[in-house]
Amino acid sequence: MANRRIVYTNEVPYDLDILWSELNSYRAIGQLIDTVLGNTTELNGFNCIPSTPAALTVDVEPGQIYSEEETDTLAYGNTPTAGIPIDARPLMKQGMLLDAITLATPAPATIDFSIKYLIQIAFQEVDDDLQNRPFYNAVSQNVANSRSDLADVVVKAGIAATTGTEATPTPDAGFTGAWVVTVANGQTTVTSGDIVRYSGAPFILEKLKDKISEATANQLYSKFETGDIEWSYRSTASPKAGWVPMIVGSIGSSASAASIRANDDTESLYTLLWDSVSSTCAPVSGGKGASAAADFAANKTLTLPEAPGRALGIAGAGGGLTARSLGECVGQENHTLIEAEMPSHTHTLNNSANLVQTTGAGASPDGPPGNQAVTVTANAAGGGGAHNNMQPTLFLHAFIKL
Repeated sequence: MANRRIVYTNEVPYDLDILWSELNSYRAIGQLIDTVLGNTTELNGFNCIPSTPAALTVDVEPGQIYSEEETDTLAYGNTPTAGIPIDARPLMKQGMLLDAITLATPAPATIDFSIKYLIQIAFQEVDDDLQNRPFYNAVSQNVANSRSDLADVVVKAGIAATTGTEATPTPDAGFTGAWVVTVANGQTTVTSGDIVRYSGAPFILEKLKDKISEATANQLYSKFETGDIEWSYRSTASPKAGWVPMIVGSIGSSASAASIRANDDTESLYTLLWDSVSSTCAPVSGGKGASAAADFAANKTLTLPEAPGRALGIAGAGGGLTARSLGECVGQENHTLIEAEMPSHTHTLNNSANLVQTTGAGASPDGPPGNQAVTVTANAAGGGGAHNNMQPTLFLHAFIKL
């Protein structure tokens, strides 16, 4: 709201005049957040890094959580009758972590066991800054002088299990998963490789200046979506932001060993190919697990379907044609005919019945001459090499949208 309180000369202002002015400004900011970010929970900052000096702890840096909450679950100011009453209407709020905090992630005691820790964040509103304040015509009271919107950052331990089978705990009610830290038995420090972003964590990865950049605007207005393909003379070494080249190689998380792009922004494309393309055409390192999310979180890589040197066809079953699955790679650039593929034909020898005339086998030397069958070999022809199977083609580079 943009309402402003009015106070007059020589008037004794009420405490509500101050409270309403603050609340109206607070509402206006909440509505602006809703306009810019929407009303879903978003995380900004909260980078999770190994502690310094290294230990079995991690540091979570300052950040903000944006969450839709009730305007006021408790009366604002004095009692419900004297202050501003409870207001259950929804409002986007900003909870802040102003200083970095350190969270413990101890190793399991059992040999060959590992454990996953979930760093989870929730919006928290508290009445704090308690002080003893004097009141007019009343005794002094210990009262809260601030209603603070905070970010509650806590660590939740999973269940230790044999390494490779440990599971990530689910966020508690009201909390949003942000990071996962994996620690094995015998480990004495947490490294950056042990920390991955929680699958689906709603981090704000682009700032406003990024969103209104020319490159981003081009992507927005071109209406490309995850999995769309673009042809270009652009070098595969310099794809546009948000695209990867369709070359032989793999994609995966920032902690993976993917050869084309190892970054968490590949998760949408990773999931699309994992769900839509067979393991033969888009294999996952170590084989597919329970889900795309699980494999991505486990830092498995996914190999892109082979595109270089190939023409593109349409998946499906056309009339009178062989059914083709999505991502399938078939065909040969050069092909050598086998006997079964040669046109059916015969070889004719002129006067073959009287080709050779001799004395009949077993006949009397005085007997009449007869015919005897013989084997005739025709001269070989042709080189037996492969023939070119390629239609006239223009070769470009292909890129696929993340």
